Amino acid sequence: EPTVPQAISRARRRLRRGGKLVVASYLLAPGLFHSRLFSMDVGAVAEPLGADPRICDLIVTRMRAAVSPYRRPAAVTWR
Repeated sequence: EPTVPQAISRARRRLRRGGKLVVASYLLAPGLFHSRLFSMDVGAVAEPLGADPRICDLIVTRMRAAVSPYRRPAAVTWR
């Protein structure tokens, strides 16, 4: 809250005459949501953040933390 269209509408109302609305998102890659920003008829849209190795590391760390409580312990083999 607000939605992206609501935020853009609100920003347009506050924009000075002749001003340019610029949208900077935190999207990681181009795709549907990035395309929708372009379709909102704003002055400029920032490129996606991209595949920064630190973001990839963070995603893997969080995924492992979320999955670890559900993993079964490894089977013990006696010889």
